[in-house]
Amino acid sequence: MKVSFQCQHDARGDLWMCDGTVIDRGTGAFFPVGDGDPLGGGLVGATAETMAETAEIPSVIDMVFLGGSGSNVIVSGLAALDGFYRFYRPGMWKKGDFLLEVTGPSAATISDETDVVAELTTGGDAPGGSFVATTYGEDTYNASVGFTLTAVKERGWPGGFVDLDVTISDGTAVGGRFSTTDGVNFVSVLDADWTFVLNADGTADFSYDGTVIATRAAGPPDDPCGGYVSTPDGERLNPDFGADDETEPVDFNPFGTLTLEYSWPASPDLDDTTAFLGGMVGFGSGYTAPYMTHSGDDTGPAGSETVVVDLAAAWDAGAISTFADVLCMADWYPPHGGSGPATLTATYDLPGAPGTPVVHTLHPSSTTPASTPALALRILQDGTAAPVGGPWTATVKAVRRAPLDGVVYIEITEVSGSVTAVGEPVFDATLPSPGGGVVPFPLATSDGAGLLKQLHTGPLVC
Repeated sequence: MKVSFQCQHDARGDLWMCDGTVIDRGTGAFFPVGDGDPLGGGLVGATAETMAETAEIPSVIDMVFLGGSGSNVIVSGLAALDGFYRFYRPGMWKKGDFLLEVTGPSAATISDETDVVAELTTGGDAPGGSFVATTYGEDTYNASVGFTLTAVKERGWPGGFVDLDVTISDGTAVGGRFSTTDGVNFVSVLDADWTFVLNADGTADFSYDGTVIATRAAGPPDDPCGGYVSTPDGERLNPDFGADDETEPVDFNPFGTLTLEYSWPASPDLDDTTAFLGGMVGFGSGYTAPYMTHSGDDTGPAGSETVVVDLAAAWDAGAISTFADVLCMADWYPPHGGSGPATLTATYDLPGAPGTPVVHTLHPSSTTPASTPALALRILQDGTAAPVGGPWTATVKAVRRAPLDGVVYIEITEVSGSVTAVGEPVFDATLPSPGGGVVPFPLATSDGAGLLKQLHTGPLVC
């Protein structure tokens, strides 16, 4: 069932109008308005009987694109190519199978899926200006007759880029708002090292400092929203030990000493908590626990705190067998206002074999005592000391943006008191004045700040 003349706006700030119907009360003629005529255009001036036939044809709600975000290009000059070219990717706009692409400051083309249809020749402000048909365009779309297209940037240009709202299911990947200037690359407003990029093939990547930590399968190439699944590199951002190690124990003590140094460059007072075998050390937990010692609370900027875990002693006491799990947590102490990343340097020394320090970047929150999981280390009897984690997801939504201020209307042509024609819905800054038998009829208004007011729904009876 169609909802006649129902207007809505999408997350990008563009307006859409459901198909509607104008009915002449004097003659009973129906005038369908929109793009979704299921009988292929044979309904203009139709009777009630032919309209009844269309009710038997299943159809989703058909929508007319009206623009309004300030990011679109409007092309006119030849019916087959006329209309809105909607923002697709930086420097590209699409309308059906047609692609308008900017190739230089004063250069642009309009192509179909086969070849270039028209080229920008004047204007100097691509994508706006005059496009002259190529030989291929003339032969394919205008019976070998030359034509010129005019491209105009939509009112409010440039506009239409939306920010992202990101929710993380587990772990320490940064969510929240990601902003953009080109609709393809998005950067966290909290930490510029966290980014999203929308690839040309429709896939998308969520990265930290250049490393892809989650991906989205192919989707719309102009829309980065959807569900992202963590990569193996990203799983350590969700500290999780998983299943127990099932290797056979050895007859000698295979373990050594694990040293964990939490450090921070500038922000004041990082607190840390280290958990092992049910015991914890750190601010609020004490500075000694079975097999662990903590250096004490450092509250200043450019500080560090060190935890030493004696795994060899834990093995001698029978507390561990083939593996040991150590969970590291870190948070900024809220009253001191610290923020940003910190560093954890882990060094695992075996008897007679000093280990190599491995640096891990931490992403603390602000709480006390420290409780945000920062790193899960599993140390195996073969000397491996590696971070482990579990899968997580990121849900990405567009931050809804309001369309420009203006009015949605249709133009109704009357001759001797009867309706003879109805134009397509239009969105513009103002409602034009009636004249020459043409009467503009308002359907909806936008205040440019998010309020979209519907003035008329359902069939319009004149």
